[in-house]
Amino acid sequence: MSVLIVGNIKVEDPANLGPYKEAAGASMKEFGIGMVGQVGPTGMLEGEFRGDITVVLEAESEEVARAWHASESYAKAIAARSDDAQFTIAIVPKPAG
Repeated sequence: MSVLIVGNIKVEDPANLGPYKEAAGASMKEFGIGMVGQVGPTGMLEGEFRGDITVVLEAESEEVARAWHASESYAKAIAARSDDAQFTIAIVPKPAG
C-alpha cells in the first residue's frame, strides 16, 4: 500500500534550503519517491504547524519510505540542511482506491 510522507519545515531563509533540496531530490529519485505537492506558506484549516512550508511526497510502501529516510543518500541531504531549518516528517497511509 502506498503512503504519503508529509513534511513541515520551519526555516528563517527559504533560500538556505537549496543544497538540501538538491540532495533530497536525488535521494527521492533513487527510491522512486515522488512529489505530490508543496505549499509555502501552508494554508491551515485547524491547528498550527511550526513551519511555513509543507511538502507531500508519495512512496510505494511504508518500508520504502523508511528505507529512504534511513538511507545514506538521504543522510547526505540531512547534512546539507542549514542550521536554521527545523523539519517534522510523518508517514500517512494512503487509502486504497
